[in-house]
Amino acid sequence: MVARVNPKPVSLMPREHGAYAQLGVSLLASLLLVPASPRAWGQALATTLVFLASEPLLVLMGRRGEIAQNQGSQAALRRLFLVALVLLPALGLAWIGASLHQAQSIIPAVVFGAGIFGLFLAGREHSAIGELLAAAAFSLSALPVAILGGISTEKALTLALGLMALHALGTTLVRGFLASLMQGKIRGPKILPVLLGLALIVGVLVSPLPWLLALAPVPLTLAALWVLWRPPSPRDLRTVGWVLTAGSLVGALTILAGLHGF
Repeated sequence: MVARVNPKPVSLMPREHGAYAQLGVSLLASLLLVPASPRAWGQALATTLVFLASEPLLVLMGRRGEIAQNQGSQAALRRLFLVALVLLPALGLAWIGASLHQAQSIIPAVVFGAGIFGLFLAGREHSAIGELLAAAAFSLSALPVAILGGISTEKALTLALGLMALHALGTTLVRGFLASLMQGKIRGPKILPVLLGLALIVGVLVSPLPWLLALAPVPLTLAALWVLWRPPSPRDLRTVGWVLTAGSLVGALTILAGLHGF
């Protein structure tokens, strides 16, 4: 008698591991600016829920394959229903009574988020433009959180753009590392994040921005130098991911420190 093997449950958690770090760092940085704002916490929760709803939607639409769609549709619908139950009050907390100026702050994140979802539907989410667009969308999620919390538009934009630069640098670093694994000793893809990091540091130093902001790209630039001169092995991909997350977090905290004098 042959034992019947139950199919493995379809995962309904987003598969893009780097997205967790980029979104988490962005939301954490914006909440640290306005830790006592209920509106900011409501928007951060709503953003997280929209992110978590993306995978069930992709399963329902068949973008994760026919087998996942057939086996996971009911679970995906239940997950979306539960997400909606929490999302609606979170949106109410964030947006009921918000000013027009505050409402407009969500537009950039929505536009970039819609763009990356479109690339998912086209199967282009892992292209260079797809990953950079995702990095921008996650960075811009900090903008409405900060503005709903009462931070000035200038300071909130500085935070969002600083995070965008950090996440773009991190994305370039990972893509360079993966490309180097496929291309052997060719160093071209690994030089780009080093040059980008140095350009960001110099750019801040020659701008009217607080000089402390120039330190934000330093951790990731050092990580890029490590990947360039002491290339990790394929087994170290997880280590590279944790180094990237730590570098992004330290960079975000440095931006916050710089914004106190801005």
